Amino acid sequence: MLVRWYHEGLDAFEHTCPTGRAIYDSAYASLINYLGAPEETDGFDDLITSCREQHEALKAQLEQGRDRLLEIHSNGGEKAQQLAQSIEEQDDDTSLIAFAMNLFDIIGINQDDRGDNLIVLTPSDHMLVPDFPGLPEDGCTITFERDVALSREDAQFITWEHPLIRNGLDLILSGDTGSSTISLLKNKALPVGTLLVELIYVVEAQAPKQLQLNRFLPRRRSVCC
Repeated sequence: MLVRWYHEGLDAFEHTCPTGRAIYDSAYASLINYLGAPEETDGFDDLITSCREQHEALKAQLEQGRDRLLEIHSNGGEKAQQLAQSIEEQDDDTSLIAFAMNLFDIIGINQDDRGDNLIVLTPSDHMLVPDFPGLPEDGCTITFERDVALSREDAQFITWEHPLIRNGLDLILSGDTGSSTISLLKNKALPVGTLLVELIYVVEAQAPKQLQLNRFLPRRRSVCC
């Protein structure tokens, strides 16, 4: 019975059968019933005929250039729909935009809004590191809109996995910027409940180079207790 289905329904023994999976999915229930009760052959010829007709129709579509099998199996089903919905929700989340802008400010990357949801990032003279990984010397154009990135080859689509975001996080987490330390000082000479705070920071004036503010207020490290 199964041999007949392969041979007469799918022509699988004499030729390559690219339609087998699609036809099997459509005839699965009936085929299993017949295989479970081989003595019951009523209607089996009709099943063979139906499968053969589907095979010929799908084969003709493939030969005409339309990959019907790919269409059937490429939608991904329910899991793919859930994944697509999850991606849409991430794209609509504005927390990444606020986080990225704050991160670029901390690192010292210049940001120039060019409109149409495009931002040009360029290195500055006051960055935390001379060469920030992922940022070219002449800068780059970024966007937080997927549609814009798809239509503009020069625009990089920023996500949580983008090198600019990941490298920025690594730089902040592995460096001393923004770090704080708490310790307990046991000294009986100090009144109970005394709190000592020490701040270490860099004073720097940001202005156009032609003003030469560094002559009057050079960048220096300061300690405040």
